[in-house]
Amino acid sequence: MDTSTMDDLADDASQVVELLDRIDKRCDASEPVLQCRSAAARLLLKLIADHDQGQGVVFDDAPRGRWAHKPTGKVFNAATFQELDRHKLVDTGNGFADPVKMKWAGAKVLGLMPWTTLVCVSTESAAAVVAEIGDAGSESNTVDHDDTRVIIYYTDKRYPLDLASWAVENGHATDAHAGAVIADL
Repeated sequence: MDTSTMDDLADDASQVVELLDRIDKRCDASEPVLQCRSAAARLLLKLIADHDQGQGVVFDDAPRGRWAHKPTGKVFNAATFQELDRHKLVDTGNGFADPVKMKWAGAKVLGLMPWTTLVCVSTESAAAVVAEIGDAGSESNTVDHDDTRVIIYYTDKRYPLDLASWAVENGHATDAHAGAVIADL
């Protein structure tokens, strides 16, 4: 790798670190944040986000347990992919020949997907909302929960509205918490 390529990688990594630091500062305790801290993982996540058009991003085998993205010439350690996969930010498929796909949590970390939070009356209620409504989710609308909070990722604003309404009708959330979801949209 020549010096200019290494300088470009360093510039790209610092830009991604700055972006994620801004996201971290903007986040409060109720927001999911990127748990992996390595600059290489952040750079790889950004590269996947930039190049995944729904079919995933292909990486080719490179020497010493690394994977190369030929269009950009960037090379990453296999452990970097595993870090993103462990945090459920990308789907590495079988870990070898499958294209790497951006997951909604990864898109959220990079600020590419809108989301809101519904606070439920209990941890069990949050799990019930995810189990019942989560099944009706799609690639563009999905949910996850953390304690009493249901994190709703969406592209269609009707999805969080329907979810909040269902949660109130079934006693899993209060009108005030559903109202907070509506106000957030």
